[in-house]
Amino acid sequence: MANIKPFIAVVSLLCFAVAAGAGDGYLISVDGAVHSEEGTLKTLGEFEYAYVSPGGAYYVVLSFVEGAFPIKSTARIYDKTGRLSYAVPNTGASAAVVADNGACVLVTMSADGPEATADLDFYDSSGVNVGSAAVGYPGDAMFSPSADYAAVISAGEATYVFDADDGDLLYELPASRTLAADDNGSVLLVDPEFIALYRDGFAEWSFGHDLYYPRMAQVNEGNTAALVGCHHEVALVDMESGRITETWEAPDGFAVTDIDASDDFSIIGVGVRSLDGVEAAYLLDDSFGVLKSKTETVAKPSGAMPIVIVVDGVTPEATVFGQGWRATLEK
Repeated sequence: MANIKPFIAVVSLLCFAVAAGAGDGYLISVDGAVHSEEGTLKTLGEFEYAYVSPGGAYYVVLSFVEGAFPIKSTARIYDKTGRLSYAVPNTGASAAVVADNGACVLVTMSADGPEATADLDFYDSSGVNVGSAAVGYPGDAMFSPSADYAAVISAGEATYVFDADDGDLLYELPASRTLAADDNGSVLLVDPEFIALYRDGFAEWSFGHDLYYPRMAQVNEGNTAALVGCHHEVALVDMESGRITETWEAPDGFAVTDIDASDDFSIIGVGVRSLDGVEAAYLLDDSFGVLKSKTETVAKPSGAMPIVIVVDGVTPEATVFGQGWRATLEK
């Protein structure tokens, strides 16, 4: 969800989340560094990019060799304290996705451009290469909360779900724009044409919708609701029925850049921006009523910022990262 300065095209087009809440804290890669609530954990070099696990327990840093062709990189996996867990040297990986137990998948592209394919290398939490697979051009990807499977969307092809222990393909689902996972082994697919829930490869439900360009999703801790971020609106989806129960629209002229929520969805954070150089963040309650908001004018608006991270705690709050500004919105 955070802004990644592209090293080459495949880095910028692979849509792996790089910010996560973590209980009463957070972990985020933004502005050339990895940050937690305690401060900067690691400053990234000119050709380094970081990817954070879903719950913010681990992050992986890809370090590229300048000028190398084909791509050459080293992957280093760290825990939230900044301790190095393991390293994978001399890879061709240009992107990565990491689990909350430290396992990761490294993504190596065959070429640049939409016709390229990707090789996936699976590593366990100790850094052992446990398997590999090949897919078409990759889009969004994730590990499940339990880290027992990984799912990768191949654009226009399928959503592939792999066993994280050995990289074996468990099943294929339809291709979609984005996806999310719950604690029960289910995969939520969100596409401009449909929203669908699959459990163990079988459809629980699938519905069309009128949402415009949905591209972000997450599931609450009780697996009862999903939050979907779209171009101009945010929707709440009932995980039992698949029906949209609430929607919130951004102000006129603004587009949604990021969403996040507390584990129980009692508070929801939304980042928005306008083409006129205004960034804003909203803290909403579970009925999408506005609790707090913050607006800043920036010099160069970005489609990826501001970023919001909702942190659970004694007083739930949203930490907002804008371009050249930072704020905290408390409930």
